[in-house]
Amino acid sequence: MTLRKKTLLIFGGIFLCGIPIVLFVLWSILLQDYTKLENDIVLQNLERATNALNISINSLGSTAGDWASWDDTYDFVDNLNNQYVTTNLVDGTFTGLQLNFVLFFDNSGKLVYTKAFDLQAQKGIYLPGGIKSFLFPDGELTNDTLINGVEGIVLISGNPVIIASRPILTSEEWGPRRGTLIMGHYLNNAAIQELSERTQLRIAISKINDPQIMPVLKTGDSILSKDNPVVIQPLNKQSIAGYQVLTDVYGNAALLLRVDMLREIYNQSLSTFLYVSVVIAALVIMCALIVWYLMQKNVISRVTTLGDQVAYIGRGSDFSARVFMSGRDELSDLTETINHMLGALQKSDGKLRESEQYYRSIFETAGAAMAIIDENNLLSLVNSEFAKLSGYSKAELEGKRKWNQFVELQIIKDMRETLTHLMISPRNYECTFVNRKGNIRGILLNISMIPGTKMFVSSIIDITERKKAEIEIKTLYSKEAELRQKLESEMKSRVEFTRALVHELKTPLTPLLTSSDMLKTELKEEPLSKMANNINRGAKRLDRRIDELLDLARGEIGMLKLNVGQVDPAQMLQDVVDEIIPLALRRHQSIVLDLPHSLPPVQADEDRLKQVISNILNNAVKFTHEGKRITVRASENGSVFTVEVQDEGPGITAEVQKMLFRPYYRGENEKNKPHGLGLGLALCKMLIELHGGQVWVTSDVDKGSIFGFSIPIKPLFPKG
Repeated sequence: MTLRKKTLLIFGGIFLCGIPIVLFVLWSILLQDYTKLENDIVLQNLERATNALNISINSLGSTAGDWASWDDTYDFVDNLNNQYVTTNLVDGTFTGLQLNFVLFFDNSGKLVYTKAFDLQAQKGIYLPGGIKSFLFPDGELTNDTLINGVEGIVLISGNPVIIASRPILTSEEWGPRRGTLIMGHYLNNAAIQELSERTQLRIAISKINDPQIMPVLKTGDSILSKDNPVVIQPLNKQSIAGYQVLTDVYGNAALLLRVDMLREIYNQSLSTFLYVSVVIAALVIMCALIVWYLMQKNVISRVTTLGDQVAYIGRGSDFSARVFMSGRDELSDLTETINHMLGALQKSDGKLRESEQYYRSIFETAGAAMAIIDENNLLSLVNSEFAKLSGYSKAELEGKRKWNQFVELQIIKDMRETLTHLMISPRNYECTFVNRKGNIRGILLNISMIPGTKMFVSSIIDITERKKAEIEIKTLYSKEAELRQKLESEMKSRVEFTRALVHELKTPLTPLLTSSDMLKTELKEEPLSKMANNINRGAKRLDRRIDELLDLARGEIGMLKLNVGQVDPAQMLQDVVDEIIPLALRRHQSIVLDLPHSLPPVQADEDRLKQVISNILNNAVKFTHEGKRITVRASENGSVFTVEVQDEGPGITAEVQKMLFRPYYRGENEKNKPHGLGLGLALCKMLIELHGGQVWVTSDVDKGSIFGFSIPIKPLFPKG
């Protein structure tokens, strides 16, 4: 689409969319203002009509008050003299005061005199039964509101009546009261017409539930009610009506006052809007034509000329040519920018040719076989390595051979299906390559897409020899797996043997332990008691050795588990020392427990820690000279709990220290004889490492030894 068409479309769109929007906003403003003005006038007319009606009501109330507070009326209610009637209650009085009926009641509520008058027929009539049933249904006036005096509207037999009641007093308005005077005036069509003429308004009064009016009101924005006594409702484009609720003397909604008015203001607003709309449309069209002429002359025609010059240079690919545009504005600046761009293109074209030659050189001298494949799977460009791998010359390959002649068809399908992926990152394939002679070579193929094109670049590495090496590795791996399986079988056999051995040793040992415990209890005389104790100690020692052997076997195959819980280290150390002290006392040795003021709880297997400390302490007692001291220390540095056992034994050489924690290594006691099975320290090391800790020994010959271990206060491994 040309710039001229785009400009026309833009101006047309602005015209078609802008003018309706402006007119809509203008109409909204005018309509709102004129509607408010129209509603204000309707409200004023309603107020005028209401005031006129109130004047009629107040006038009747004033008349009733004048007659009720009059000595003649005061005497008439008492003696019912006929002169009062013939003098005051004549037809002229009813006509002059616009009265339809007058009623006199005494203090007991009894009607003492009444007269009704038809103002249209100008003659007296009987008092309608509806008035009697409404004012004194039981023959007496009992309504306190009427007795005490009131003025306003009431509905009698469905017809609106203006009434006024006053207590009968003297002319000085003194009592005692002698009864009640009630005057009434029918609010009929004649009375409403009189109100209309008096106010110069079109007034109508109807019942509050008139079926001809209420549906009209319910279609409006507001619903007429006692809480919302005034509603304004347009009837059509020519007239509008205002409605107001009129209440009776009891405060209940009784009548609906309606005032109609011609919509002159609304029609004036329509005329004003039409006039303004025509003016605005004319101004917009005039401005659009002027702007279009200026745009055509100063912008569009010059842009078209500039575009033609650029297109001519583009067709000839002559970056040395330049464009020209007269003037000093944005288009002339654009012309200068284009000329600078052409100069830059002229320079970059030379660099591009140099870069193309450079990358062609890299492509050619790359160590891998490389090829560029076009969208038709044709080899567009290959290097010497690819020609060597394929067995063809470059002339036989480029533009003549297809990619699927050398690689598997599935690879080509995958390349086409994963275009989006190849745009982001290359993809590697391990596949086969078929050369000219039909020989199959194993290759590692890397495929990537050239950005901005539908061409692929491939890099090929011959991995035939590597594949052979992989086959040899797989063979060796199979042999290794076979040997590992044999080793695991042997380890399983060893575990089963150890379990069987432990079972065979434990079976005869259990009755021996039980019997020795019973002998210790029963035999109290020497030397039998001593012999029983020796048997019991030997049996327990043998039982511990068997347990150590089983634990070591479990640890070697990873079946030894911990029961981790919260441990009080001070109490644990005290318990172990208390167990070992009797053994140390027999050798005239002392054990010192050196603990800080407090130690934090440790997450560990308490039984296993006791086993480690007991083993180390037992060794210390065995290898420490008689009469010497053994010291047990404990400390913590915030995250690590440390225990050390220091003895005053003969010490251990550096060579022996390296072998102490190996399974089945047996140290020598002071008589240079191997001692034990060599399992204790090895098991200690295994248990401490299961806790995530470490064990050590420091010793100098003839200066004693220090065996110690440390574990985390909170382990870094799951329980078990």
